[in-house]
Amino acid sequence: MVGSQWVEVLNKLPMLIELHLDGCSLFGSIPTRSFVNLTSLAVIAISSNEFNSTFPEWFLNVSSLVSIDISWSELHGRIPLGLGELPNLQHLDLSANDLEGSIPSSIGNFCNLQYLDLSYNNLNGSLLENINGTETCNSKSPLPNLRELRLGSNQLMGKFPNWLGELKNLEELDLSYNQLQG
Repeated sequence: MVGSQWVEVLNKLPMLIELHLDGCSLFGSIPTRSFVNLTSLAVIAISSNEFNSTFPEWFLNVSSLVSIDISWSELHGRIPLGLGELPNLQHLDLSANDLEGSIPSSIGNFCNLQYLDLSYNNLNGSLLENINGTETCNSKSPLPNLRELRLGSNQLMGKFPNWLGELKNLEELDLSYNQLQG
C-alpha cells in the first residue's frame, strides 16, 4: 500500500484494534478524513515512513487510542492543540520529525500518559511555565502517570518550570541539546 490509499482501506475495518505499519515505505500526505470508522483502534504504529505530512487531525477523533507512534516519518508543522484531548493515550512518540512551534499546554491533559517523546524535532519556545491538566486528572500535579519524558534535541529555551518537579512517577527525563538555564 503506497500513497494515501492505506487509510481508505483501513477505514473499512471498524473492529481493528492495533495497526502496525512501521517501515512500510508509505509516502505522501496522510489524507484528511471527514469520517473515520476506526472506533476500536487503540494502537497506531506507523513510524519510519515518508509521509511528508502534517499530523493527521482525524487521529484526534479516535478517542480509543492508547498508543501513537509516528516517529521518523517526516511529519512537519505544529503539534495540534487538541492532541491533549485523547483521554486514554498512554504512549505518544512523534520523535525525529520536522515538527515546529511550541509544545501545546493541553499536553498536561494526558492523565494516563506514561511515555512522551518529542525529541529530535524543531520545537521552540520555552518549556511551558504552566500546563493544563491538574483539574482534568483528579490530581494535584500534571501528567500524573508520566514515566519517560524525552524532549532532547529541539530548540527549547528558558528556565526549568516548577511542574517538572511535580512529575512524581518520572523515571527518565531527557532535555539534552536544548538551550535551557537555571
